[in-house]
Amino acid sequence: MGPGTSPERVHPPRVLSWLDHRLNRWPNTANPHLPITQKTAVELGPARKLWTTRATRNLTATLERLRVDRQLEEAFYA
Repeated sequence: MGPGTSPERVHPPRVLSWLDHRLNRWPNTANPHLPITQKTAVELGPARKLWTTRATRNLTATLERLRVDRQLEEAFYA
């Protein structure tokens, strides 16, 4: 099963929706991390583990799965 057919693949429109929200909420952030908070938007570090744990609780798309999905997509298009 390739990266495009995996049942655990993160749904691209949801990622695009988050990126759109992130851009609108923090248009001038230089933070390269995908999940950012109000505090980390003005820094360069990642969101804290406690925040990410709470934010992803009970979700099927965990940060680890999102990371792997992103790496597979980048490798696919490289």
